Amino acid sequence: MKTGEGERAGDERRGHNETMTFKMTQVYSAERVYARLKPMLDAVQKRLADRILSDCRPYVPYDTGMLCMHVKQYRNADGSESIVWDMPYAHAVYYGDERGVTFHTVHHPWASARWFECAKVRQLPEWIEEGRWQLS
Repeated sequence: MKTGEGERAGDERRGHNETMTFKMTQVYSAERVYARLKPMLDAVQKRLADRILSDCRPYVPYDTGMLCMHVKQYRNADGSESIVWDMPYAHAVYYGDERGVTFHTVHHPWASARWFECAKVRQLPEWIEEGRWQLS
């Protein structure tokens, strides 16, 4: 006779309903959990990179428009996203006055050096909130 069988049988004879309680333990593998969450995290990261790129555009200097048109967004081997303005002069423009670079503000009135940092100052709370919202 198994433990508890006698009590259960006795309860049933007396007209009592049978109730069972049990404890279940689930062991999770961090790798399995990550594998299940990774597609969602990748999608959130991609949408957030899209948003960051969009928010940076008004700060990117615009003379001929070539710098704004030559931006690449790609996924790195570690799963992170990168945004690269891919013109030979992009580094000099990004870091500003090193070579006497001036910014035309006709097309982008907020154009400045270090455009990512400028966008981040204004938009970081929204980027964080958007990431949280997408993960919920």
